[in-house]
Amino acid sequence: MPSPFDECLGVFHIKAYIVDDELLLSGANLSEEYFTDRQDRYISFVNGANGLVDFYSNLIDILSDYAEEYHPEPATTTLM
Repeated sequence: MPSPFDECLGVFHIKAYIVDDELLLSGANLSEEYFTDRQDRYISFVNGANGLVDFYSNLIDILSDYAEEYHPEPATTTLM
């Protein structure tokens, strides 16, 4: 079994949803399956949560600077 540090580096991805001064941390994706067929744990922070919402907002901004953007290749057609 990998160490917690190795596990964090290998699979860590934030599922933080921020709206105004509210933060929702969850393991769920925003997909139909999670809304209909699955149950997940989450925690909600409101009213800025003593700076926690700003912290996550800044963290997401910093991590986004290092994220890769997906740029699909243009579709090509082949002639037969």
